[in-house]
Amino acid sequence: MQGASDTGALGWLLVTNGQACTLASRFIVHRDIYDEYTERLVSLMNDLKVGDAMDRSTGMGPVITEAAADRIMGMVDRAKGDGATLLAGGVRLEMPGFMIAPTLFGDVDNSSELGQEEVFGPVLSVLRFDHEDEAIALANSSRYGLAGYIHTNDLNRAFRVASAMETGNIWVNGGVAPAAANAPFGGYKQSGLGRVGGISGILEYTRTKNVQIRF
Repeated sequence: MQGASDTGALGWLLVTNGQACTLASRFIVHRDIYDEYTERLVSLMNDLKVGDAMDRSTGMGPVITEAAADRIMGMVDRAKGDGATLLAGGVRLEMPGFMIAPTLFGDVDNSSELGQEEVFGPVLSVLRFDHEDEAIALANSSRYGLAGYIHTNDLNRAFRVASAMETGNIWVNGGVAPAAANAPFGGYKQSGLGRVGGISGILEYTRTKNVQIRF
């Protein structure tokens, strides 16, 4: 439920190469379509050209620094040790720059580091679910809550799940888009305090005062 179509999912790797706070990296996919979903993602990742971001034919560029690449690869290596199944990538590429192959893990334990921590790099993880309540529980079992995504053809389900998800921003049947200036943007839990944008953002810069007068 928290995720996207296969091409949409790959798109989240291409936006700043997975290095943005609202990009989805944990996909919660129904068991009935899990195998097909992951197979199509693997095929797309394997066809993706990684290289110089100034080259128009490049699909994905480097991460920002050597330190970032080392941190990401450390998480990748620990995920392997935690029992996640590496389906694609998982290696540094031998080319100039801080290049990491687009990486996909399946059968991720939601309590593991990969299931709980933001990678901030080109790494996606896929978890299975059987029932809507289970998907919501998995989505909410995190100390973070900035962004969530729902893909469904059932509008009632979209509203129901969006209401239950503990995230400050939710996109339904779409990818990341810049927050409108008149819409509040911010997170729940450990994903920050307060809001920017809209009336909620204006109120962050105000102080209210209660004056009571007795005549």
